[in-house]
Amino acid sequence: MALHGIVASPLEDWFRTRYFAAKTDISSSGVENYSLGDLRRILGVSAEELDAIAFRDSPSLGSDRLRQAIAGRFASAPERAMVTHGSTEGLFLALTALLRPGDEVVVLRPVYQSLHSIAESLGATL
Repeated sequence: MALHGIVASPLEDWFRTRYFAAKTDISSSGVENYSLGDLRRILGVSAEELDAIAFRDSPSLGSDRLRQAIAGRFASAPERAMVTHGSTEGLFLALTALLRPGDEVVVLRPVYQSLHSIAESLGATL
């Protein structure tokens, strides 16, 4: 089923049924499994220091400090920097801002499904 013309990803369907049963993962772009104890040891913090960390929501564009660091890295103004929750959100925002129906886009296939399916849903010619 397509959502606003964005076609379903067969690869994601395949992952849903096979990924967690695989003996060896050569496809993931995620993170390795770590317990809080593992992270505490890696970071060199005590249990008390970890207990004091408050997990809270962040501003929708990213924290000011993070956006300033990104802007500094790319010689930009912080108000032009935006933090997204993963590459799919970033691709969606960039492509919907830049593409119009009939625009031509060069993409590689097979690669990251969102790259071509979002462009297609926006009416771009691949």
